[in-house]
Amino acid sequence: MSSACPHDCVSVPAHHPLYVLYTSGTTGTPKGVMRDTGGYAVMLNWTMYSIYGLNPGEVWWAASDLGWVVGHSYICYGPLLHGNTTVVYEMGWFECFRNSPGSFTHNSL
Repeated sequence: MSSACPHDCVSVPAHHPLYVLYTSGTTGTPKGVMRDTGGYAVMLNWTMYSIYGLNPGEVWWAASDLGWVVGHSYICYGPLLHGNTTVVYEMGWFECFRNSPGSFTHNSL
């Protein structure tokens, strides 16, 4: 970070694409859903306080996969837009059961 160069913000129209989320759903045919920058950013910023009760500067953690829409919405974009610190922790599916006695038994764990 000490060698990073700051960059100016770039203004874009409210309908400018923020990201496209592709899914095959149950059909097996890929389709994309485009989120626009303005409405999506406003909604995420609003929900961080109005739904979750956070104030800027507080720490936030969401139990979701960063690759899913809820994950990148409430692990990445929402907290950053609202001025919160976000906690990211990645683990394998089997680690969920490692410290839960009786819920998963496997000799290699």
